[in-house]
Amino acid sequence: MTTLPEVLTDPDVEIVDLRTSLDDGSFERRRPAVESRRNRAVAGILRDGDGRLLLVRYRGADSFDGWRLPGSGVGEVTDFDGRLRAAVEADLGVSVASVTPRWVYRQVGVHGDETAPLFYVVCRITLDRGPAGRDLPTRENVEARWFESPPDDLVNTTVVRDRFGD
Repeated sequence: MTTLPEVLTDPDVEIVDLRTSLDDGSFERRRPAVESRRNRAVAGILRDGDGRLLLVRYRGADSFDGWRLPGSGVGEVTDFDGRLRAAVEADLGVSVASVTPRWVYRQVGVHGDETAPLFYVVCRITLDRGPAGRDLPTRENVEARWFESPPDDLVNTTVVRDRFGD
């Protein structure tokens, strides 16, 4: 089990601080997540044998359009690696062998004197059997694709673009 305090103090994890000015509406939309401690998410880096990065796109009324790293909101759950394993296994139909936290993006939204932090933990994932660029059996509302370079329609652009250079 890996908790946020453990990840934030791990010397092998890079902390990336991002500050963003938020308008009234954006700040108010973020406030409930911060106050209820649902301001945490976890995502995974999965590469095929050619070094391509796996991105997913969720279809449905409650999701964002665009490609993102596979993962999940964490909320009050403290077990980041368990949540990531469960999300990847459910969405992609694969068995996860290991999850290693590597980066924490501490995204702080600023509005006047108030701040609204979000924590985005990004982990390296290895599978029980390597994906070798094969198509992955996804759930009906999940599309997964291997990318050599970032597509135009990214969610969490800063986080995902950084991972193409690793």
